[in-house]
Amino acid sequence: SAAGSPPAVECGENGQPFSPSCFNLICTEADCVMEDMIRRIVDMDKKAREITEAAEKEKAESEKEIIEKAARLREDYLAQARRRIRVNRETERKAAEEEWAKARAHYDEQLDRINALYAEHGDEWVRRIADAVTGGSAAPAE
Repeated sequence: SAAGSPPAVECGENGQPFSPSCFNLICTEADCVMEDMIRRIVDMDKKAREITEAAEKEKAESEKEIIEKAARLREDYLAQARRRIRVNRETERKAAEEEWAKARAHYDEQLDRINALYAEHGDEWVRRIADAVTGGSAAPAE
């Protein structure tokens, strides 16, 4: 061992960790400590990359899940809107049919009244109209 250098220690001796550069070599205790620190830094970097990769994968899966859920919600909303349109269409059709039935009944009543009045007074009305057009005097109905 050179003067001022720490004593040489074989890697793995005295509790020193093994490192790739220490196998079958003799290194100083300081060299083995440095190798161990480098190995730990490399291990921490590897773990950090694994954590980052896992986080990125989880982020991508979450984004995909959000997109799929948004698509499902959109489809559910559209299906619900279509159902409401069908129900509203049917309700409005029934309301229109009821309104038409009421109007038709009203017009049928008016037509019946007009026909009854014509049956009762038709001859008189025809005579009066004819007299008014021809200038004759309308004689009362007998």
